[in-house]
Amino acid sequence: MVTGMAGESLRERCSVNTNQDEETFVGIRRENGEIRVQFPLGYAPDMKDDRMLQRDIFLLLTTIRRTTAKMDSRLHLGQEGERRDAFPLQAYLAVLLDFFERGYYRERETVYRTAKRGKIHWGKTIKTMRPFVQEDEVLYLDFVTRQSKSSERELITRIHEYCVYESFVNAGWLFLSGVPQKPKIPLQKKKFLSVLHDRLTHTFDDKNRRLFRSMTEILSYRGNADGEDDFYYGTNRFEYVWERLVDEVYGIAEKTEFFPQTAWVIGNTVTAGSHLKPDTIMVCGSEIYVLDAKYYRYGATMRPGDLPESASVHKQITYGEYIDTQRRFAERYGEDLRIYNAFLMPYDASDPRFAGASGSGEESGSAVPCPDGESAGAMSGSAVPCPGPNGEPGQKVASAAPGSAVPCPGPNGEPGQKVASAAPGPAGSLPGVHAPLLRIGEALSDWKRGRKSYERVQGILVDVKYLMRLASGRDVQECERLAECIRRYADGG
Repeated sequence: MVTGMAGESLRERCSVNTNQDEETFVGIRRENGEIRVQFPLGYAPDMKDDRMLQRDIFLLLTTIRRTTAKMDSRLHLGQEGERRDAFPLQAYLAVLLDFFERGYYRERETVYRTAKRGKIHWGKTIKTMRPFVQEDEVLYLDFVTRQSKSSERELITRIHEYCVYESFVNAGWLFLSGVPQKPKIPLQKKKFLSVLHDRLTHTFDDKNRRLFRSMTEILSYRGNADGEDDFYYGTNRFEYVWERLVDEVYGIAEKTEFFPQTAWVIGNTVTAGSHLKPDTIMVCGSEIYVLDAKYYRYGATMRPGDLPESASVHKQITYGEYIDTQRRFAERYGEDLRIYNAFLMPYDASDPRFAGASGSGEESGSAVPCPDGESAGAMSGSAVPCPGPNGEPGQKVASAAPGSAVPCPGPNGEPGQKVASAAPGPAGSLPGVHAPLLRIGEALSDWKRGRKSYERVQGILVDVKYLMRLASGRDVQECERLAECIRRYADGG
């Protein structure tokens, strides 16, 4: 069992996967009695402070839960025809995450049931109940009634308190330091399950239904003497999570008008083909940015072989050319419409290869170049910070060469947003994160001369932890930061 697990061992059980071969799972797993927490490529969990590490795990779990419709949540099966009671980790986590979002459950949704007496809801009764017609009279033998007993409403809250406490005791060690108040009533398993089954039958709110199912699973768990159930809570396809995070922070909601489509014409028959669908469309005034979220390994390896392949580059240029040649976009977004392209890839901004001292004798915390092409495996050119959103002085760009690694400005455009060995990160970022966005170069094609801004596809690294903390809806300020970084170089800077 994981109950009572010592906090000191939590660090030993956490790792960052490589997104290579079979090491792609992100989340929590237990195999052969050993629990592992696996973070995505580019995420830097705090291994020095248990409390901060617990916050990292909490951020990981809430991100997976919010962005993944169907998680890989598998349970070990024994011999054929045999199934042990599975340790309900997913149910524990679901109850805890719901608790942090909404607190203790209070009966706010009106619960209806079929009965012969009670407070009748005539609208639902007429719509759902079949009347008995006798001559010129219409009689209802059953009615849809409102449940209003305060004792029943109180009981479901007490059951929730019990399940929250059980969840803290059995799984809270993963991301919590304390334990909530003990439940006010003792376990009455049959009664609790009966109440939950009744609520599931008469409740139509999806969140409440998911909560009640998780509570039912917790109460139904009998426990195993050996506690060796294998379980998985997470995903093997974090690239979909990455796409969702990028789209949430930078993208517009409706983007179907930006999908190029093909068709086959054979004789008089026209057969529509499928659409090309860009991951994210970001709009900043009269500028359209086509963003492709690539959960690739370049930020960890610095190897050109881990950059987006040629097919992806050509596809981005096609998106840009489609928007450029369709008159309706200029009419909608302005005659001075500009179009840009970029790949967004994960990286760890605290990696010393990006934030290390240059060895030039400069003081700790001062601005230093990013690794050059020879030492980092990137293109040649020195690293220079992007300008602030208002072009304020001090944000040097003149010495940047094509292909150089360039950090983008802080969220408020403050000066000093340079890669530094010990300087604090931008306002709103994380300790040790010096540049949550980093430009590493651009992709070109020999069938285009780079005269159009969208023909120069910019490569941008995004700190994973930073993006996960931001991802709660479109962030206009972050869009402006990214836009400034992309257009500075796509326009020939």
